[in-house]
Amino acid sequence: MLPTLRALVAPLLALLVTFTAHADDPASGKPLLWRIGGEKPSYVFGTIHLAGPRETKLASVTEKALDGCEILMCEIPMDAGTQMKAAVAMMAGGKSLKDSLPRDLYERTGAILRQIHPQLSLKPLDRLPVWALGFELPLFEEYVKYPGGKILDAQLYARAEAGGKQVGGIETLDEQMAVLSSFAADDQIAILRSTLDGMEKAQREKRLPIEELRESYLSGDLAKIEAKMNEWSKGLDPALLKRVMDALLTKRNHVMAGRMAVKVKAAEGKPVFFAIGAAHLGGDEGVLKLLEKAGLKVERVVE
Repeated sequence: MLPTLRALVAPLLALLVTFTAHADDPASGKPLLWRIGGEKPSYVFGTIHLAGPRETKLASVTEKALDGCEILMCEIPMDAGTQMKAAVAMMAGGKSLKDSLPRDLYERTGAILRQIHPQLSLKPLDRLPVWALGFELPLFEEYVKYPGGKILDAQLYARAEAGGKQVGGIETLDEQMAVLSSFAADDQIAILRSTLDGMEKAQREKRLPIEELRESYLSGDLAKIEAKMNEWSKGLDPALLKRVMDALLTKRNHVMAGRMAVKVKAAEGKPVFFAIGAAHLGGDEGVLKLLEKAGLKVERVVE
C-alpha cells in the first residue's frame, strides 16, 4: 500500500460522493508494538494504511510509548507538503490510462469503480500511473467510506507534530516513488489484471477483502497478516510476484532496518517511535529480525 496515494485520490472522491459517518465501535485490537531495548527504549509499531476508527484508535500501551518518545519516524514524511508533492508527481507525466491500458482492462477497471460508487469513473484519474491502480484499487472503497480521513500513519505524524516532537521519514518520497514506478509497463498491467481478478472473485463470493485485512491487523498476528497479503497475490505469475515482493518488501526492509538501527544508536538517549507498515515486520528478512541482527534487543510489548 502506498500511504501517499490517498492525498491524490481522496479529494477527487470527496467531490463525487457524499460522506456518511459510520458507527463502527472503535477497537484497538492487539497492538503490533515492539520495544527496542535500552535505558530509554525506542519502539517499532506496525501500522495499516487505513483510516477507519477501529485501526486508528491506539491501545493504551501504544499511547504511552508514543508519548514517551521524542522522535517519530514513519516510512516517509507525512506532512502536507510531501503529500502534495506525491500527488503532483503521480499526475505529472506519462500516457493517459486510456492509452496505456488494453481496452478490456480499461473497461473492467471502470466497471469496478462504478460498482464501488455509481459516480466514480477513470476520467478524473486518467493520468494516474498504472501501478497506482494495480496496488491501490482495492482501497478505493475505503476512500469512499472515509474520504476525509487520515490513515493511521498520518494521524500519528500529526499527533507527534502537535506534541512538539521531531518528525521525519525513514525513506524519502523520491525513493518510495522510484520503487513503485520501477516496474515495466507489462508488469504493471499484469498487476492490475491480477488485482481486478481478485476483486471480481471477492464480489462473486460476497467477501470484503479490506475488512478481512483489517481484522487480521487487529488480531495482532503477523502470520495472519502475511497470509492475507499472500492470498491477494496468488494470481500473479511467480516470477513477477518475486520481483514485487523483493522490491516492495525485502529490499526496503533491509534499507529501513539499517537506517532505523543507525538512528537508534545515534539518537543520544532520545527515544524514537518508528511507525511502519505491518507487512514489513515479520519473517527472517523482516525489520524485526534485521534489527536484532544489527545488535539491538527487540521484544514484543503486551498490555
